[in-house]
Amino acid sequence: MRVLGLWGLTLGLGALLRLVAAVFFVGINDIHTADEQVISDIAEHLLRGAGFCLEDGLPTTLRAPLNPLFLSVLFRFFDQNWPTIHVVYVGLSLLTCPLTFLLAKQIAGARAGWAAAVLAAVHPYLILSSAYILDETLFTCFFLAGACSLLASEKTGGRAGLVLAMVTGVLLGAASLVKSAGLFYSFAFWGWMATFKKSRLPLLGIGLLAFLLTISPWTIRNRLITGSLIPIATNGGMSFWGGNNPVVLSDPSLAGSWISPSKLPKRPPPGLSEDRTDRLYYSWGFAFLRENIKEVPLFFARKLLCFWEWGFFTSPWNRFVSVLYGAVFLPLSLFGIWTLRKKRSLVFILLQILVFSGLAVLVIATDGSSGIRYRVPLEPFLCVLAGAALCSLVGRKPGRKAASPLRIMLVCYLDFARSSGAAVHTWELARHLAGNGHKVSLFAPPPSGALLFPACPGLEIVAVPRNGSSLWHYLVFLLRLFLALLSSGSRRKYDILYAREAILNPAPAVASKLLGLPHIVEVNGLAPDDPDLARLAWWKRRLITSFRQMDFLLTDRIVAVSPGLAGVISKSSGVSLEKIAVVPNGCNEELFCPGDTLQARTKLGLDPEKIYLSFTATLYPHEGGEILLSALSGVVARRKDIHLLVIGQGTCFEALRERARRLGIEPFVSFLGEIPYSKTTAYIQASDICLAPYTEERNAAIGLSPLKVYYYMACGRPVIATDIPGVGDLVKASEAGIAIPPGSPESLGEAVLLLADAPEQRREMGERGRRLVAEKYTWTLTARRIAEVCEEVLRQRNGEN
Repeated sequence: MRVLGLWGLTLGLGALLRLVAAVFFVGINDIHTADEQVISDIAEHLLRGAGFCLEDGLPTTLRAPLNPLFLSVLFRFFDQNWPTIHVVYVGLSLLTCPLTFLLAKQIAGARAGWAAAVLAAVHPYLILSSAYILDETLFTCFFLAGACSLLASEKTGGRAGLVLAMVTGVLLGAASLVKSAGLFYSFAFWGWMATFKKSRLPLLGIGLLAFLLTISPWTIRNRLITGSLIPIATNGGMSFWGGNNPVVLSDPSLAGSWISPSKLPKRPPPGLSEDRTDRLYYSWGFAFLRENIKEVPLFFARKLLCFWEWGFFTSPWNRFVSVLYGAVFLPLSLFGIWTLRKKRSLVFILLQILVFSGLAVLVIATDGSSGIRYRVPLEPFLCVLAGAALCSLVGRKPGRKAASPLRIMLVCYLDFARSSGAAVHTWELARHLAGNGHKVSLFAPPPSGALLFPACPGLEIVAVPRNGSSLWHYLVFLLRLFLALLSSGSRRKYDILYAREAILNPAPAVASKLLGLPHIVEVNGLAPDDPDLARLAWWKRRLITSFRQMDFLLTDRIVAVSPGLAGVISKSSGVSLEKIAVVPNGCNEELFCPGDTLQARTKLGLDPEKIYLSFTATLYPHEGGEILLSALSGVVARRKDIHLLVIGQGTCFEALRERARRLGIEPFVSFLGEIPYSKTTAYIQASDICLAPYTEERNAAIGLSPLKVYYYMACGRPVIATDIPGVGDLVKASEAGIAIPPGSPESLGEAVLLLADAPEQRREMGERGRRLVAEKYTWTLTARRIAEVCEEVLRQRNGEN
């Protein structure tokens, strides 16, 4: 429970400090500032249905809308119970800790993320701001979430990246609608998106469009009310949009409590102040800068260090915090920029935010008040830089060397009492990873019967109970799996969480994020095309697809078993091909090996004089069982010594038996059902020819890495297979059999008859296939390739080349 304990400590400490500041230094029984009073007044009018105004019938553009709207919702539930409302804002402020963690983790790694989260929890300016009902707390949450979404959009790429760019625009737009200074801060993001990489330009376009669409309704509303272009508000942190500076303060009436056009119905005769406010809100800020240009550098430095009095920072405590901030935290943040200098684009965004926030502080707080509150949104970004610097100064802990064993959490939802291809694949991968020296913990439901696979040193099985097959039982299983992953990951040190894709199973991806582990998901097919799911309603299949895309978005790497499948994943989910590694399936070369045909037939009670055809499959439509039976009907009409062995179960089992009966070929077919994995070899060794008549539909698009074909070849048997990607090219390149056109029973029958009359050709083909599998398609090699993918992900996570 180490990770959960760290989060509990971090959030608990942050909550305690914020509550102490709110209760003992500020007070939670009322509001304390003029800005809070304005926000509260607008919220009361909204709650009464009087609109966004400070006086009935007179709409205002004085403040940005979202914080008063949020406060009006709190009024709806808690009335004006200020202690409760203050606690809610404290809770919002705590969100900066996990958001800062996620941002730092994307930029500098998990250790920097933890350091940044702790700094955000104890940062005095973040603590202080949470004690007030001001815009900064809500603004910072939206702004940080937008930063995390922005970085994720570039990392993800494709259509998913565009969706994240859209989310970024919405979040930054929402931040600007909380505090109009967001227009300043957002320039940093849009500038970053437009620099260094052309691939960012589509993200920039989508993000900007979403940003403008988010704020445009409010801008249009302001235009209709005032007749002026006011993007967000005329006050609340934007001197250039309404001036909180000496020009305004010299005549307090200039600031006003609301701005409206002179001809608004029910409006008293306009005063000079409001006309000037409408016309001059840009020129005031620039005039101040122009007239005080010589004082700007010193003024900027003082504001940056926050040497101003505000709130409980008055007196010696103020000086202590300011000196600590200026002498320790800011230099540490600048050193963080140096440590991240190679990540030019990532530092660029932080530098821009630093510059723009400094300008914002300069032009906003020109009235002698402190710049602290305006600096609050910047501080989490400085925490990120400081966290990176701390990790660099402390140095990395002696990590796992590249050649040392991996510690892998392997997750699946399979029954290892059955010999399905999925179970075989996962068990063999886990066993050979362990055999290569890695430590593997396999998280799976308990087998429904006797375990059909051999154990292996270094392979630990963690059984996650499942009590039934209903949807409710599956959801309970997911919760148990999630807790088991967190518990085991907290007690032991793992390097990688590797999950075989399962339907509607976000537990591994979410657990990996909480544990700070890289997450790899293995994909073996298109889940919505699974025959077991074909009967589901369209919306259920769509839900499955959406969860799948979310899984792809959260993962660090995807492993696909064929290039075709990788291309389909990239196209359908918007994931960059660079994020997908292609690792083909393998074969257990110790179990599947050449053997004496006569001895195998004697053992199985088969006729030594017949020509046996072997078809091993999980009997789904795409396996081509119907095509095979149609071909056999023509073959046995010409040769009566040919017999087909059908090994496996599936949804088509009974339908195929019925088809064989209708075709009148029952005497020439044996439906053996599911055979234990370890006994499959004997049936292949007893056969003369092995078959893989896949259908073109579904298989041609994704390509295959066919276990059965590897089994056949490893046993030295010739293969007749459909000419589709991953199968036909394999057979043709190795000359280990015959590739036939898809969906052609006639071609399949002719190939069977050809090889039935050519025993020497069968022997030569089998030998060539055996050599190919031994060289390229063993589970030992597959496990080694998977380990290399894990190593690569770890190197990228650690910032190594």
